[in-house]
Amino acid sequence: MRMEEKIFARRRPDFSRLAAYGFVSTPEGSALARNFCGGRYRAEVLVSPSGTVSGKVLELESGDEFLPLNVGALRNESVQEVREGYAALLSQIAQSCFTPLLFLNAQSNRMADAIRERYGDTPDFPWKRFPGYGVFRHAKTRKWYGLVLHLPPARLYQNAPAQKARLPQKLAAKPEVEILNLKLPPEEIPRLTTEPGIFPGYHLNAMHWISVLLEDVLPDARILELIARSHALTLPRPRTSERPGRAAAN
Repeated sequence: MRMEEKIFARRRPDFSRLAAYGFVSTPEGSALARNFCGGRYRAEVLVSPSGTVSGKVLELESGDEFLPLNVGALRNESVQEVREGYAALLSQIAQSCFTPLLFLNAQSNRMADAIRERYGDTPDFPWKRFPGYGVFRHAKTRKWYGLVLHLPPARLYQNAPAQKARLPQKLAAKPEVEILNLKLPPEEIPRLTTEPGIFPGYHLNAMHWISVLLEDVLPDARILELIARSHALTLPRPRTSERPGRAAAN
């Protein structure tokens, strides 16, 4: 993973703050050129209109791009100095000009906003190894009704190879996709997993859970319907009525 992808993951640019920071508008997006490491190197950073960040580092003495920047096997002192200086600049831009997001994709964050507005729930992130995995729990029962995670797309059909053909080609080529696991009645799972963008539940019991792509395959309204069904399954169970004669006996 390139440094820009790592530092700007789950962040959205504020273009007015980019301009105040020193970025200039170009046909390709908002661009910044800034020297660092004592003026020996120059970082050129571009934020596209969609919010994607790319960048490169130039060695000013030669005018050449500093290619060792993203070669992980190279770890000598001079390379580390450039990496650390570039990372520090990117981190400062991220803190100054970008808004933190809960998840990677726009649809994922729209669903999180809708869940907060509808149920008052925000996700918790219980796994240190997987900091982007967010769990939605019912406020009263603390039962899960949603789990957002990201994974290589092939894992969606690793236990059901026939499902591979249902994955859109543009998503099959991505390194990772983001999904939402939801709990639904077992008798409905076979039908649901024939809908575009819905697969058998990954990493959870596929008899009770489905995985919904959060990649703008399904419309928001349909996903919200499924979230409501999953949320309803975690409602507190009504108490059973007392057995006849019990109250009289007391």
